[in-house]
Amino acid sequence: MDERPDPRNRPKPNAPSASDDGRHAGFKQQVFDDKNAREVRDTAKTRAPRPKPAGTLILTRRRQGTFDMLMGRRVNTHTFMPGKYVFPGGRVDRADYRAAAPSQLKPHIEARLEAQDALSLGRAQAMASVRETFEEVGITLGRPFERTPRTKSPAWQAFYAGGLGPALADLHLVARAITPPYRPKRFDARFFLAEAEDFLTSDGLDGEHSGELADIGWFTPEAANGLDLPIITRLVIEEVAERMAGKKSLEAKGPFVYFSAGKPVVDEA
Repeated sequence: MDERPDPRNRPKPNAPSASDDGRHAGFKQQVFDDKNAREVRDTAKTRAPRPKPAGTLILTRRRQGTFDMLMGRRVNTHTFMPGKYVFPGGRVDRADYRAAAPSQLKPHIEARLEAQDALSLGRAQAMASVRETFEEVGITLGRPFERTPRTKSPAWQAFYAGGLGPALADLHLVARAITPPYRPKRFDARFFLAEAEDFLTSDGLDGEHSGELADIGWFTPEAANGLDLPIITRLVIEEVAERMAGKKSLEAKGPFVYFSAGKPVVDEA
């Protein structure tokens, strides 16, 4: 079984990455120690499914001495990671490639995306992260449009109805991860971060949402790490915490996690 990322998603050759140093050894061991992962890996007989592009949004809220992140629990009807606490996000829709935004991603983020893929894919993942956040938790990460764009997509019609468009220029790229090949469902997800203070005047939890996530709330890193989390989410929380503490710039490169030759690799996103 070829466990490497699809050639279109594989990072271009780099010098050895600082992201793949000893500090990620614990993360790699968690992957191998995961009981369910072992069971699936041992029984997988077919070729790994191709990962579907997805986008995830990490909304942060600073407060004295720490910060909160918006998360929710995937309801048990989900076939992918039921019961796990996650950031809002989901699969890229076709309309995410065409939907309009009043601003675009920062030039250095676009450059990072183009170094690995077509820019259109990375932009669509960013758009999906904003749209899914609107759908799953009822929060609009938006800026005003001079004129509301036309679209045939019901999802984007609902988003644009408030007179706002996706605030792509406010996003920071934190990480990328491709679901391991032993999983029956796989995603190629990019994780974007936005600071909620730029958009919210309250906790933002009074909006309508799809019901895909339950127990939605704001969690400190310490509280979040006490929840039932996917392994990759714990790694992303570490990355976010370093940025919020000023140990890394919000614009710093983050980890790109994928599998090669049966082993987890942590490169740079």
